[in-house]
Amino acid sequence: MDININVKIDCPNIVNAVLALSEALEQMKAEVQINAGFQSQPKEVQAIKENLQNNEKSKIPTLEEVRSFLAKLSQKGKQKEVKS
Repeated sequence: MDININVKIDCPNIVNAVLALSEALEQMKAEVQINAGFQSQPKEVQAIKENLQNNEKSKIPTLEEVRSFLAKLSQKGKQKEVKS
């Protein structure tokens, strides 16, 4: 059974709201899947959290530092964790 639905919306505000809702639903779905599939965090992430807790006066990482760290994790085969 094939069902075809064509909808034309001329209101950009509604289109933007629907797009934002669909993105939010996809993120929620991904978070639920991640929470169900991963019960522990990667060792690298746990080490960073411990270092931050031990050094209360540690600096906040810059965007470049975060991107560099995530790139290294991605190269080590942790693409799913990086994406989440």
